[in-house]
Amino acid sequence: MGERIEWELVPRVRPDRQDAVEELAAQILHLDAALELARNQLSEEDEERLLDLHVRMADCLLSPCEAAKTPLLRVRERWRELAASALASLPQSEGLDEESFFSLMGQQHDCSMCDGKSSFPGVSGVPCEFNLTPLARILPQDELWEAAQFELLPEEMVSFASEVETRRRTATFADVGGLDATAYLAEIERYLRFWAHLGFGVAPAYVDEAKDVDKDPS
Repeated sequence: MGERIEWELVPRVRPDRQDAVEELAAQILHLDAALELARNQLSEEDEERLLDLHVRMADCLLSPCEAAKTPLLRVRERWRELAASALASLPQSEGLDEESFFSLMGQQHDCSMCDGKSSFPGVSGVPCEFNLTPLARILPQDELWEAAQFELLPEEMVSFASEVETRRRTATFADVGGLDATAYLAEIERYLRFWAHLGFGVAPAYVDEAKDVDKDPS
């Protein structure tokens, strides 16, 4: 067991919400700092305000699903059978009305149909996150592995993908048992170029494997 690293997409601000985001970010930063210094001294009103600010911030962001034009689940063939199965697995105490649940679930994006989904998802299993852990073994002591551990802007992602392509085409990488390194590197290129084209960045996230023992540790 150990620490795994994955790429997560950096939220993209809607073009018409940039000013609002800057104002909201300043307010959130102020309240976050206050909570950190004196969590027990802030009023319930302040905590509710912080939650409201985060909700308003989320409304200013363009989701990866929207940007990638991922279809809604309700257009998938036989999706109601899937929804019924999901509803049946919920505790009865949830008390959800079947039609209300179907309506809610049908509005969710179908990740299986997303062109930006990763063939190597991270520990969380979110399809648009990328498991970076094998890269440390495929490109040991390489400047690309070092760069992967920092946030990358869209233009940096394109450059990174080009450098990965060079390593792949010249076979300048190490073989890793149980993993097709060539396919893995090619998927990095595709993943980075796809999301960079849509204006998203990527940032590394570290996950303690000990808390995810049921996940694939590759």
